[in-house]
Amino acid sequence: GRREQSKRLCGMYGLSMSRSGQHGEPPTVTAVVRGQGELIGLLKAAECDMDERTEDGRTGLHVAGMLGRAGSVRELMEAGAEVGAKDKAGKTIVHWAGEYGHMEVLKTVE
Repeated sequence: GRREQSKRLCGMYGLSMSRSGQHGEPPTVTAVVRGQGELIGLLKAAECDMDERTEDGRTGLHVAGMLGRAGSVRELMEAGAEVGAKDKAGKTIVHWAGEYGHMEVLKTVE
């Protein structure tokens, strides 16, 4: 079905559905770091957790905010990622985007 097809496509792009990715990060974080935000819809279709966290409690949305990837932020929000999620430091995407001066991300989150 669609879920299996999506998993295969993600695999073709080198995204693992488990945390066995290069640094053990969630596939959403890997996609954001690589600038492959367009794969987030596929990850969602493969039933990937949009709010899965790194060791420091960051989600793909936090990382997209830090890197200024407004497109990825939009994709994650459309896929149901939690905008108010806090990392282990108690920071949300709004904190990180503001700290790094990513105004386009802040406008996207508003």
